[in-house]
Amino acid sequence: MPKKKDLNVDQRIAYQQAYLLTRETLVDSITKLRSRNSHPDTDSSERAGNNAEIMDLEAEKALLDAKRVAYEANKREVNPPSDAQLDNLRSLVEQVEELTTEQKILDEVVALTTQSVNAFAQIQAG
Repeated sequence: MPKKKDLNVDQRIAYQQAYLLTRETLVDSITKLRSRNSHPDTDSSERAGNNAEIMDLEAEKALLDAKRVAYEANKREVNPPSDAQLDNLRSLVEQVEELTTEQKILDEVVALTTQSVNAFAQIQAG
């Protein structure tokens, strides 16, 4: 797998898009869970589960950002994402955006963000 210095411009752009889409999925999910926590019909048990997931997502976001910093410093190798991988990440962002905070969303958020992080893991090594 190549490092940043070995990628052409199109591959670098594709990597950046994959990173931003994955990060957007994480940030949107965190925002949705926080919003859900402020909803009047959210009970303490649901709020506790949401808070635990928020912490996990914040940690995933920090790891994602650290991997990008390592990539930028030519310390990490990547598999430049394919168009199909980018389309998949775009779809996951759209699915998170469509979630409503009027109902319990924890299971959906976990499923979508896990798919997004796993998809990015195929692009970013280590």
